[in-house]
Amino acid sequence: MRRSVHNLLTNTYIANKLKPADGKRAKLIEIFDQLTQLSYEKGTRKSDTAMREKVENVVHEATAYYKTIRIFSSGKGGDMEAFRDILFFFDERYLQNFRLRECLDLLRNEIERQKKIEDDSNVEHPPERNARKVNIHLKEFEQDLQEWEKLLLNQAEPLLRKFLSDVNDIVLFYRLNDKIGRLITSDDVFARSGPHYREFKSIIAYYTEFHLKLMRTPLSPEDLRELINQTLQQMGFRHAILKLRNVNQDIFNEMIYEIINEGNLGDTAKKFTDRSRGALDAIMTVERKDDGGEFSTKDLMKLFENLCDIENMKERYKPEPGIVFAGLAKIERERYPFHIPGTFDISLKFVSEYMRNSLIFVVDWLLKELQKSPHYSKPLRPLLDCVPVIRGFVKNYKLAMDIAADKSNQAVVRSKERHFIPKKIADGLAQSIRDNCSQLKQALVDSSYNVANSTIDRSGVLTKKITVIRDSCTDSHMRISKGLSEIERI
Repeated sequence: MRRSVHNLLTNTYIANKLKPADGKRAKLIEIFDQLTQLSYEKGTRKSDTAMREKVENVVHEATAYYKTIRIFSSGKGGDMEAFRDILFFFDERYLQNFRLRECLDLLRNEIERQKKIEDDSNVEHPPERNARKVNIHLKEFEQDLQEWEKLLLNQAEPLLRKFLSDVNDIVLFYRLNDKIGRLITSDDVFARSGPHYREFKSIIAYYTEFHLKLMRTPLSPEDLRELINQTLQQMGFRHAILKLRNVNQDIFNEMIYEIINEGNLGDTAKKFTDRSRGALDAIMTVERKDDGGEFSTKDLMKLFENLCDIENMKERYKPEPGIVFAGLAKIERERYPFHIPGTFDISLKFVSEYMRNSLIFVVDWLLKELQKSPHYSKPLRPLLDCVPVIRGFVKNYKLAMDIAADKSNQAVVRSKERHFIPKKIADGLAQSIRDNCSQLKQALVDSSYNVANSTIDRSGVLTKKITVIRDSCTDSHMRISKGLSEIERI
């Protein structure tokens, strides 16, 4: 007898997923619409034709992203096949092979090739004779492209990852909600054989594989088991299955390990984390003292994971002894207003999110560059040296969020709900934000200097990329500084 799992679950989970995902979709459509406006129409040189071809390739790929994102609909679960099409598209053209970045690199190479032709020509001809004229159109386009890259790297890509994570969750929920209903018999037994059970396992395996590609996180078999266990628990499926007569926790774990082994998820985890750092560790090991310990490039990957998912980090931090961190709703002298939910009022949490997004942008870019070219580790060492201060921000922000989430630290003040944290915690978080802005700014300057004075191939391209990163961070840090000046004095 088929039993709808809707009878066992509330729809709170999926309702809380669909609306935010649709909001991300709307913002992504707006961003990618801007990205499709890149053009190079001027110029009549033969080289201009080559430029236009490369630009058209970039725009074509950005347009494909735009059209795919548009098919997401949050109405009544939307079109499930369309949701799956989104995952298939971005799996192939973003996670496994970032086609848009490839097109952009080819465009950058064409720009460098043309500039080299001009430089070589002008070396051969004295300035007063037949020097080749500078391609003004190319110089103007470079400025436009720099802003385009900032939009892609600083806004589009971080938001796209969050959107795809939501879509992956939504697809899993709906597919499992239907499939589990087919596996529960009339006498409350979970059928652990047959085509429906095999499909049940493959559905979870696909979800987990996509998650691994998206997060690029190193996970052991036990970590994978915990990931699947927590996901099913959040969706309500774990409880629904464990209620059945023939399933206990040991059997449930056995089912999860079946999924991991049959889906080769351990190999997938290794494959995609090796892409991100295996080559780095083969060529370099970054070791620094940090509170008596050492860190390697593996910590850079872990740091990226934590920045992307601070809210769900397993680590729990405690404030220093003597700091009152509970009951702040009734202790005005000890508290600081951290966040005002449901409003756009500037707050320490809003400023922290600016900082977080800026750091995600930088760390993600750094990982990708080192993945492609591990020998960049030497000139980019100043950025790697920022790991301890970034880690400090993660710790301070996570602690603040955990304290603010405590009901005893929440109160309605002047008709608005407010979440409080201790003043000392607020001061530590604000200082951590300032430290990150300062150290990151200097690290980018130093890295740019190192690259300019190095002998690495295509140093000009890397210098351009650092300039884009630096300009983007400057914009973000200006917003952060303005935000810190506007919030209540600590």
